[in-house]
Amino acid sequence: MLWQYHPELDEEIRRQQLLRLKELAQVCDHLDRRLMLELILPDEFPDHAQATIEVINTVYEAGITPYWWKLAGNDSAQHWSQLEDLLEERDPHSRIILLGGGRAIADLGPLFCTVKACKKVSGFAIGRSIFWPSWQGFLKDEIDLEEIPEQIARDFLECIRLWQEA
Repeated sequence: MLWQYHPELDEEIRRQQLLRLKELAQVCDHLDRRLMLELILPDEFPDHAQATIEVINTVYEAGITPYWWKLAGNDSAQHWSQLEDLLEERDPHSRIILLGGGRAIADLGPLFCTVKACKKVSGFAIGRSIFWPSWQGFLKDEIDLEEIPEQIARDFLECIRLWQEA
């Protein structure tokens, strides 16, 4: 589930968000499905690294145990170490999927190297990083519509190569 949340949001909004998330978690449990929570932190709030830690703690304190966390990339090795420790303490079975966050493919290699040191990270989810440059090229009449799938495939394979080499 794509979920926008931040510790500095209005208290009533946070309460409602957690209530709905708890309902979803109960449905997942009832259906014997694993909950994947994609945390989106609003840009208007500072310090996303600390906010991520706080949000994860809040979710566990609410009795919600996502199996998968989809989290935005952060270049700090210390941040990933803190996340690993926190998840190991809260739910040793939980895992992380890295979100590219629209970064340029050329910028993913160093991020992948940092993130892969965290034993909780299982892989990455890339969207805008691979399709946005093609789409912009098409809109500017720099490439034809038929070229888009090939360019996206090439960019995705480059992401895989960078991940494997990290």
